[in-house]
Order: sequence, then C-alpha cells, then structure tokens
Amino acid sequence: SRHSDAQDNHAVLRMGTGKNGRDWNNTKRYDMSREEHNKAGYIIYLISEFAQKFGIHPNQAYQYIKRHKGLEYLYKHYNVLHTFSFDDTVDCIYQVCQNNGGKL
Repeated sequence: SRHSDAQDNHAVLRMGTGKNGRDWNNTKRYDMSREEHNKAGYIIYLISEFAQKFGIHPNQAYQYIKRHKGLEYLYKHYNVLHTFSFDDTVDCIYQVCQNNGGKL
C-alpha cells in the first residue's frame, strides 16, 4: 500500500521509557525531503554492497568509508554517483578511501 506524501516526507522516531524512568514516549518528527530519503536509502544500500564485495560486516564498511572520506565524497557527489551502477560506485568509493589512507 502507498503511504501518504506526509508520511513519505517525514522520518519518525519513537522512543520508549529509559532505565532511569524518564518518559521517552514522545514522538519526534524530523523533516526529510524525498531527495534526502532517496539519498539515505541509496547510501545504505551502497554500504551493504561495499561490505559484501570486500567480505566485511556492514558496520565495518560504514566505519571504513566514513574514516577514509568516502562518505563525505558520496554526499558531495551523490547527484552524479547515483547514475552509475552500484559496482562502479563501489569501485569509485574504494579508490577514494585508498587515496585517503584506506587499506582493504
């Protein structure tokens, strides 16, 4: 089923009650444009593909890409990179990380 546009354009964070008894049951709403939503989904999928290609856990891939400026590069050049195949983009991010001290 299709969500409404309002649901598509907002990320909702729901929190429970913490150990110290504070009430975290408020719902906080963060505005997220369709483009930001698409960009986040793309980057998450790309990190997963990177992890699979190099045989590492996705959390390790995220940390590696972030540490070696690949994440910064992804955000800066998203408009071009998302037009490439995932394989080509993974290779590109690998090279950016290598150029910034990465050793996979």
